[in-house]
Amino acid sequence: WERPVLAAARKGQGFAGWVRNYARKPWSIAYTYTNPEGQTVPGYPDFVVFRRDSGHVVVDLLEPHHTGNADSLANVKGLCKFAEQHGDNFGRIEWIKIEGSQIKRLNVNSAQLRARVLATNVDSAIDSLFEAYGTTETAPAID
Repeated sequence: WERPVLAAARKGQGFAGWVRNYARKPWSIAYTYTNPEGQTVPGYPDFVVFRRDSGHVVVDLLEPHHTGNADSLANVKGLCKFAEQHGDNFGRIEWIKIEGSQIKRLNVNSAQLRARVLATNVDSAIDSLFEAYGTTETAPAID
């Protein structure tokens, strides 16, 4: 999942660079969520992408994630809460999945989308949110 997402970012308009957001480093960007066992744990968006937009550098957080995991809904809700608190420091904050050759994105830096995600209580509803509010693109060929 990570390779096509990164390839798409690199081909995007204004792409300037990227950093792998490694877990548990002093410089890592992290959000928290409550896992199925009731513990508060950190989540780390996989990529920090830098792009130029109107002469400024914009920072995006990209989190490719398998939906259907036991903690998927809790994880995306944690990312939404992070976006509520820190979203003004970023461009896009995206929860991403791959279906076949399609990259599907939810920009949780949108207040409207965050409200929908936070109101969801069923893991399988994430797929409906992707269908109703997500964007889709064909994954580029990987170099």
